[in-house]
Amino acid sequence: MTNFLRHLLATIAYRFQTSIKHANESFVSLQVDQGVRPPVELLHHMVMVLEYGKTMLTKQEMVKDDLSNWVEQVALFHIKLTELDNLLQETEPDETIALKLVQGPLTDVLTHIGQLAMLSRMDGSPIEGESFIAADIKIGRVGLNQNLAKNVEN
Repeated sequence: MTNFLRHLLATIAYRFQTSIKHANESFVSLQVDQGVRPPVELLHHMVMVLEYGKTMLTKQEMVKDDLSNWVEQVALFHIKLTELDNLLQETEPDETIALKLVQGPLTDVLTHIGQLAMLSRMDGSPIEGESFIAADIKIGRVGLNQNLAKNVEN
């Protein structure tokens, strides 16, 4: 189960970097409608969701981070992924916790990555087509430096 979870974290890191590849100032603060979070606020929420996932493994109190600028939020997102990956590398969660981690925080983050991709399209920078099955995703590669696809599918 641990390798599956760690692979999922690496997949999240890759898909996240793909969804924000063309982020610029107009994208970061894009406000499409009342009640719809702009990308920087959505990313902050994703950081907090990953922090919550950590508490599921550590049983420690959640550390709440303040909303900061886009660059800091992107770095913090990858820090939280790395912390989760390190925790999973150190200890095998019981099956109940592992399943709740997938059904809660990790799939929530994937949902929001999809929203970032949609917002990127709305901002005029659609995500290029790619075979995600063939993506260069490696367990443990959860940082900023993702080996994003060079070739796109038509």
